[in-house]
Amino acid sequence: MNFINELSGCELIVLANLLAIYFSQGLSADETDILGNFFNALGSNLSVLATSKSNTIIEEK
Repeated sequence: MNFINELSGCELIVLANLLAIYFSQGLSADETDILGNFFNALGSNLSVLATSKSNTIIEEK
């Protein structure tokens, strides 16, 4: 996933919007809400993992 690191903030926003539109096509409002909540949980968990990894690196130094 190195390409993510090469994208600017604006490009990341555009990518997120395009993916949201793509994934929500054909879904009901409730289904879209569930999917959105899932991705929010996924993002939060990824942030927790990143924090624990950076803390581990700091403790190892």
